Amino acid sequence: MSILPHLGVMIAPLDVLDVQSVFDARDAIEGKIAAPAPPRASSHGVEVLRALPMEIDTAGRRQRDYRMFREHDASLHMALAELASNRFLSDALDRVWKVNSTLWHLFVSLRGTDEVHFLPHNGVIESINRRDSEAARAEMARHIAASKDLMHSRLWGSSTSQARRV
Repeated sequence: MSILPHLGVMIAPLDVLDVQSVFDARDAIEGKIAAPAPPRASSHGVEVLRALPMEIDTAGRRQRDYRMFREHDASLHMALAELASNRFLSDALDRVWKVNSTLWHLFVSLRGTDEVHFLPHNGVIESINRRDSEAARAEMARHIAASKDLMHSRLWGSSTSQARRV
């Protein structure tokens, strides 16, 4: 970002390396969050998680309400962080999630809200419900990889090696 006197602020263009960095951070943080969540999750915590996908699905696929979808999506990811009971990981996720939200806002402003843009969380939640730490970590890694692939394919085509700007 550059401040231009008497003109305003110019936001730096987004490139594929920025997106890669955000998803690398999410993968590292959310993988560490997903693994300890299953044994630490209360029955109530799991029930809260199980209700969120319906809200996400309604806002995203049915109503095409991007703002509500992002709010519910953030709630789900933050609820997972709470289940892990590690405030440092929660704080790190909160920081990365702010940048992640900016990326998805740009993505939707450029590409719209096609149904394919709303990725499910069911695998992560069911793994936590089964109290399977390794499956929860693996499902979270798959979810993040699918999100990254979606963003890369829609903004830069199928090749993620071309560093283009939007």
